[in-house]
Amino acid sequence: MANELMSINESMSNNGIYCSFAPKTEEEKRSLYNATSNVDHGLRECINTEINLKDIYIEEATLNKVDDATGEITTVTAPRIILFDDAGVSYGCCSMGIFHSLERLVSLFGAPSTWEKPIKVIPIMITRGKNQIMNIKLV
Repeated sequence: MANELMSINESMSNNGIYCSFAPKTEEEKRSLYNATSNVDHGLRECINTEINLKDIYIEEATLNKVDDATGEITTVTAPRIILFDDAGVSYGCCSMGIFHSLERLVSLFGAPSTWEKPIKVIPIMITRGKNQIMNIKLV
């Protein structure tokens, strides 16, 4: 099995986008475009909800971060992630925790295009001090 983790990282390094599928039909292209513009659900809204993960889309996003103490604004780059379930419903977030979870998932199970069936995942929230980190738990 090829190392699909490398494929995600190489794709992100080369063009800033990883997509686990290549849309062929006009409907598939429209669906992907619409999901990248406006997801069906924020992943944070779906904590502890089972998702039949079928496909993954990741792009680099530039965000402005405000320091709570100083009010200083800094620009950061973060992965903007869209997960697709087996019914075509999209779930979006900007999360390093989810990004690293997906890296591990793909390194163990291969790219979604190689899966025999969707993988059941549950988004979870882990609290570390003042920080909350989203992660994925396999069912």
